[in-house]
Amino acid sequence: MTHLAVPELGSWASIVVLDGAQLRRMDTSGADDFGIGARARTLRSLPAETVAVLQRAVAAPLRFPHPLPDAVREAWQVPGVPDTGCLVTVPLSTAAIGRAALAVWTAVHAADDVAQLLDDLARRASIAITAAGVYEERATLATTLRASLQPAPLPVLAGVELGASYRAAQVATQIGGDFYDVSPCTDGSWTLALGDVCGKGVEAAVLTGKVRQSLRTAARMIDDPAATLRLVNDTLVAEGGDKFVTAVYGIFAPVDGGLCARLAVAGHPPPLLLRRGRVSTVASEGTLIGMLPDVSFSPVELVLGPGDTLVLYTDGATEARGASGLLGVEPLEELLADCDGLTAQATTERLMQLVLEHLDGRPHDDVAIVAVRCAP
Repeated sequence: MTHLAVPELGSWASIVVLDGAQLRRMDTSGADDFGIGARARTLRSLPAETVAVLQRAVAAPLRFPHPLPDAVREAWQVPGVPDTGCLVTVPLSTAAIGRAALAVWTAVHAADDVAQLLDDLARRASIAITAAGVYEERATLATTLRASLQPAPLPVLAGVELGASYRAAQVATQIGGDFYDVSPCTDGSWTLALGDVCGKGVEAAVLTGKVRQSLRTAARMIDDPAATLRLVNDTLVAEGGDKFVTAVYGIFAPVDGGLCARLAVAGHPPPLLLRRGRVSTVASEGTLIGMLPDVSFSPVELVLGPGDTLVLYTDGATEARGASGLLGVEPLEELLADCDGLTAQATTERLMQLVLEHLDGRPHDDVAIVAVRCAP
């Protein structure tokens, strides 16, 4: 604003903001400084007459012809200006910046016109500043919510390699309905959940947050994958609605020379197990959750030996549509067989690359792939 006013409206311009007991200043003759710097002062350090001038300026338009009173010169820190002239001030107050005022040193004969232009400039600027404040607030809110809805970083667990690759259908927000979550328990075990919420975008991500938090809460009370999924189903059904969730939920615990995994599947593609270069499907199935009051699951227990890798994925991977149709599970199994010896993260990245190459730039659903490898 100060640069818009100079030199068109005058030879010097300044803005002051009264932020509580602090005075902040910006002008065309010095460095911009609205923070805690050399040009920021407390009102208590100023004479009472100077404070009174500032308080009047942020409340109503003012005009001071040359020579300026000492209190006015001190209030605005007016630099060396021509002997003839006039200081014109207008309030500039919005919810975004609080009480403020704009001042311009201009010629006496132009003071009336400048006062009208400054008043118009102040009104327009107030609208722009208010809009910018609203945008900034919403942008901050969106960033905070997006961070809370995106998958959390994987923890570091002794004797275990974890890897994950995630691609949201909505590139702009990078949030969607697929989720994964790893939560360590106090007894040395840990839980892994991977799922797919009906729908896409922010609405699906909100439900994802509910499901993820429900699973974490249930894990503190229940040491049974199937019972945990039943509890989450009861919670979602009680809330009503027509959204459903498919998921794989497992409880992992170290055993001598390996890793014990107890898994339950709720209407979700079953995990794949890579063992010594061969891939097999973990035989487990169950009812999707969130729609029916009565659900059933067939939990399974297996032990991962050193170097074994368990891969969980959402149907966004197998249902990726390319030029030849859906990708399917067979290409995933074939590529996974070639991943023997790779780290968990490298495995998920190779599988995600297969999905992306098949899509060849086409739109896709959310895709999540998680790998658990027992350290060799």
